Amino acid sequence: MSAASNASGDVASVCLSELRIENFAPRVGDPFRIADADREFDLRLESVDSLGAAPPGLSRAPFSLVFSASATPVLSQGQYALDHAELGRLELFLVPISSADPLSRYEAVFA
Repeated sequence: MSAASNASGDVASVCLSELRIENFAPRVGDPFRIADADREFDLRLESVDSLGAAPPGLSRAPFSLVFSASATPVLSQGQYALDHAELGRLELFLVPISSADPLSRYEAVFA
């Protein structure tokens, strides 16, 4: 899977329903660029964890991603666009799970 760019050079968004734990496991340690109107910085993918088998009727087993970043600024819970060199743009709902110096940690869950 590689990131696609449109004619203006913007990174194309990825369809989250197509992503599996296997898409992220080899990318532990990779930077994911987050940019909004006020700031731009990297989150580092710290861990990829299985949350059990796929529920009946669903093709994807649930998993979580944990990202880390410098303790400031602390992101509030919400949806953010993260850009990855190979995966493209991911619109993820991030939940802060810890914010102790020197790092803040955020989780995204795929069910």
